[in-house]
Amino acid sequence: MIVPVVMALVLGWIAFLTISIAREPEPGAASFEDLARDLRASLDNRDRDAFGNLVDYPSSGIDNFTDSYFDRLDEVKISGTTVTPGRSRGGFPQIVVSGRSESNGEVSFAQAVVEKDGRWLLSPLPVP
Repeated sequence: MIVPVVMALVLGWIAFLTISIAREPEPGAASFEDLARDLRASLDNRDRDAFGNLVDYPSSGIDNFTDSYFDRLDEVKISGTTVTPGRSRGGFPQIVVSGRSESNGEVSFAQAVVEKDGRWLLSPLPVP
């Protein structure tokens, strides 16, 4: 009697894991422009999970990275965020995030972008 119940639980758990993995979104965005749009939405909505899905970062540390990223944005109280896709002086893709800080006035920073396996991702590395 116990064996069939255990087997049913194991099969249920395997089915759950399979469905969960299949539903997980692909990392990054389909295009450079989609990446900029999705980044803007994640920043506007303070959606750490959506932001983490856009970053080329090891999955084991992405939660700490996104927490630090958003904590810093909250610390400087950025508002009126704009996200502009473009190219660095070296011709590499980048996204410039701009906004207004209560304490520092206008602020902006460039975020490097990489393409991996046909998907566009933010890179935590400096813009070349």
